Amino acid sequence: MDSRPPANKWLISVVVALAAFIEVLDNSIGNVAVPHIAGNLSATMSQSTWVLTSYIVANSVVLPLSGWLSSVCGRKNYFLGSVALFTIASVLCGIAPSLASLVFFRILQGLAGGGLLTVSQAILADTFPPHELGKGMAVYACALVVAPILGPVVGGWITDNYSWRWIFLINLPIGVICVALVAAFIQDPPTFKRKNISGAMDFDFVGIALISVCISAFQIVLDRGQELDWLSSKLITAGVIISTVTFISAIIWELRVKDPVVDMRLFKDRNVAISCALLFVAGIAIYGGSALLPMYVQNMMHYSATLAGLVMTPSGVAAMFALIVIGVLSSKGHLRWYVAAGLGLISYSMYMLENANLGTDFGYMMLSRIFTAVGIAMVMVPCMTASYATIAKSKNDAVSGLTNLARNTGGSVGISVMLLIVDRRMQFHQAILVQHMTPYDPYYTAMTGTTANMLTPTAGAANAPHVAQGVLYGLLQQQSALLAYIDSFHFLTVAALIAIPLALFLKSPAPGHGGGMPMH
Repeated sequence: MDSRPPANKWLISVVVALAAFIEVLDNSIGNVAVPHIAGNLSATMSQSTWVLTSYIVANSVVLPLSGWLSSVCGRKNYFLGSVALFTIASVLCGIAPSLASLVFFRILQGLAGGGLLTVSQAILADTFPPHELGKGMAVYACALVVAPILGPVVGGWITDNYSWRWIFLINLPIGVICVALVAAFIQDPPTFKRKNISGAMDFDFVGIALISVCISAFQIVLDRGQELDWLSSKLITAGVIISTVTFISAIIWELRVKDPVVDMRLFKDRNVAISCALLFVAGIAIYGGSALLPMYVQNMMHYSATLAGLVMTPSGVAAMFALIVIGVLSSKGHLRWYVAAGLGLISYSMYMLENANLGTDFGYMMLSRIFTAVGIAMVMVPCMTASYATIAKSKNDAVSGLTNLARNTGGSVGISVMLLIVDRRMQFHQAILVQHMTPYDPYYTAMTGTTANMLTPTAGAANAPHVAQGVLYGLLQQQSALLAYIDSFHFLTVAALIAIPLALFLKSPAPGHGGGMPMH
């Protein structure tokens, strides 16, 4: 056990937040670089998406495993090893000579990154007293909220101005600094007990195998389902069956085994169960919204990549201020009302986007994103605080793994569902609108004639009608896409709204009391 006096709790919160920041940043920074990676490594777009999904799958698999690894290796040792491996894997990704090697190194990076998130949260839960935990979680939540917002912006700028390889190589100096800070300031708490060799061998290998297969199969379904037309594909059908069977089997097994890798019994605690559900919704809003809005303003409103980044960036600043305020307020209780208000704000921000059109100005789009970021901050900090309020400190690692897994899974689902809605609803609206592109529709005939007359001086009298039809079909495609984006924002509006009643069942920790004591 380290005999040094403990470091300042605020310094510890900054150290773990820095580690979490680089992990979450890498979860989204590569999105905009996929076309460049495909071209540089002679791969198809479909193959290149494995650069993203391999990371998410590896990250999700290690989340429930982190508590056991931490108990065997020691929390500080495991955290330090995760930061070091993440940094090394980042460099290897940056110099990868082929797509296969890049995917392999991204798997290593994801495995290391999962440990950063779970241990960071557990360290904060042990470092801060219960009445100040909300403040500590606010610093940590800055990384979780701001990193997905900055990821596409930073990744796009680096890729456009330098090379996609630098989106990984920039982790080297940050990682080195983080390793030094962890080694200097992080300690295992006095109450932390490492498992001996015999205890380590009692690990739940069956449970982690079932969970790993379930997460991997589910991610394949999400990632390839749209491309392969879902259940018409044998691969997707098999993925659905495998993920369903292993999910049910994992629940049954984890409830029966003595020392489960994922303690399903924690869901008996109302705060843990509700917090995981709400963090799942927050994950959808964070990652789904962050993927959707840049696509919308660039594809529909013809924003440049820089201007699209400027729409997103102010929300990161607003989120940081909101996290500070909500961190202080969370320490005073009333968590349910902050979460409910945050969900309401997210719903309203998506309603704003749902009512936007191609003529909506820049300020309106930016304001909607600011509301989203503030709402997410109001959800995440109280939920993370509440999840530790009524459980014993010995369960901190297990709860951390569950909450991060819920948020991470929500992010994966959010991205896939948003892209699915846009694609499918675009086809739907186009099929409806194209029915009016017929000579028997008087409005279409009139528009074609008017457009042809306008194009005659440049296209010629003979070609003008054909060119006019092409112009009108292009407008039809544009309107179909706009309606599809509106549908996707409507989905997020309703999802956040439906979750509000659930937030009202959260219990706040009583001031001055720790985990493991029932709070009302």
